Formats: sequence, C-alpha cells, structure tokens
Amino acid sequence: MNWKNLFPEFEPGLIEIMEKEAVQRSFRQGDVIMRTGQYIKSTALVLEGRIKIYRENPEGGEFLMYYLGPGQACAVSMICALQSHTSEIMAVAEEDCEVLLLPVQLMDYLLY
Repeated sequence: MNWKNLFPEFEPGLIEIMEKEAVQRSFRQGDVIMRTGQYIKSTALVLEGRIKIYRENPEGGEFLMYYLGPGQACAVSMICALQSHTSEIMAVAEEDCEVLLLPVQLMDYLLY
C-alpha cells in the first residue's frame, strides 16, 4: 500500500523522514494496540482497518471516545506522548489493521 496517498497534505520533507523512521505494523481484529497506563513510545497513523478508542471505568465498563480509520491518527495519544504522560485510553483493533508507527522522538523533532 502506498500510504502517502492517504496523507496528501504531508510535505515532501516530512514524507522523506517518515520513510526512514516510521515502522509499518499489522494488528489482527481484537488485538490491544494500547493499554491504559502504558507509556506511549509511538503514535499510529491508520493505513487500513479500524481502531476503537475508549476509556475504561473502575467497574470494567467502557466509554467509547471514537473510531480511527484510514488516514487518521489518535489525537489523545499524540498529546500524552508529547507531554510524556502514560496513556489514558485503550486502543483495540476493531478489524484487521495496518498502521504506520511514528516514534515519539520523531514527533518532538517535527513539531518543535
């Protein structure tokens, strides 16, 4: 898959850096991609599939926040990563997914 077509607004310099530093990874339906309390080492850009983003309450219930599809990234994980906080959400593959993982250090470099 040519992931660059999903992000046409990305500048050529950004794409070049991402081609060198980002890692493409597959997740199967039901795989936990991120857990509450986990330190965030990368941010995922969804290439294929759908990811469910939600919070868990102490009783085990879920509060659905949103779904991510192709061409989207998780804003909550970006904010937590940039502030060096642990995850406040759960991310689970709703269907088989392909994601592009951007290391936190790369985000710091690109944003500042």
